[in-house]
Amino acid sequence: MTNSMTTATTGGMIKATRVALVSDTHMWPSAVAPPPQGDDYAAMLLDECETLHALLLEELAASGAQLVIHLGDMTCGGGYFGMPEAALEPLLIRLRNDFATLPMPVYALPGNHDMRPGGGDWSLFTSLWGMETGKGATVDIDGLRLLLINAQGHDKAQLRAAQPGDPVYGWVNDAELGRVAAALAGAGARPVVAFVHQLIHPWRATQRPWKPFYGVRNAEALTQLFARNQSLCALFQGHAHRYERAPLPRALFNKGRVPLSVLTPAVIEYPVGWLQLDLLPTGMQVTLRQLPRTDLVARSLCDGAQAWRAPESLRQWSATW
Repeated sequence: MTNSMTTATTGGMIKATRVALVSDTHMWPSAVAPPPQGDDYAAMLLDECETLHALLLEELAASGAQLVIHLGDMTCGGGYFGMPEAALEPLLIRLRNDFATLPMPVYALPGNHDMRPGGGDWSLFTSLWGMETGKGATVDIDGLRLLLINAQGHDKAQLRAAQPGDPVYGWVNDAELGRVAAALAGAGARPVVAFVHQLIHPWRATQRPWKPFYGVRNAEALTQLFARNQSLCALFQGHAHRYERAPLPRALFNKGRVPLSVLTPAVIEYPVGWLQLDLLPTGMQVTLRQLPRTDLVARSLCDGAQAWRAPESLRQWSATW
């Protein structure tokens, strides 16, 4: 896989395309000790991750999607969960092979938990997925440009400052900012749909207030690029384990369109699902696909305590280009 892939013509009419969007699967290797327990993990179905992974692959294979995008945190690596470092490499390789069995191309961005514990090293993940460390990918389909932004571009000083843990916030390095700027400038008349792990745009105020460590720390550099180019139609983000949509700031409006910020739900936690994006000539339809285990969905909801993770209607909604 290359950093930039053209799968169809670079302009003209948008043709109907289905994208399956997945985020925060947080696989824990079954061959090692039981996953961590406690209040911080209570709503996360780590002990059922193998079941969820198998169901997810089955649903993606039958989804009719032309491509799959994973927004990161495939695993429980990094410093938070305490996964043994020796378990991470075989797990990442296994997951790459599992997704390769699907009948459509799969693209993936690294999350903060897809690195080696304590070292800030995403090189294995990015090499498995055909990217340079710190860089994302551009995927062109009929009439649209899909822009995958890598937010794990932390420098050595940032990594040292986070020890003995790892940075939770995102950082887009200079090389990736340059790649994003070129991808936006080269989009021409094509609308751009962007994807990132940590958040460029915060969630709306709720009973769970916005926490800066969920964000991309230099997000302003990206929003300036979006405002200058104004081809952005939608921004899909992971990391927060929350399902929400909101309009982006007016400065990013393009020819009367209101770009949307969408938080992509986690597979490992309520509402336990993925998003089906139907990209159409007239706009986009987004449908939440909850995995077919109502018992696990209810367990992760924790008697309603996790309802804030899906404040949106669980029905399909649409946006025009």
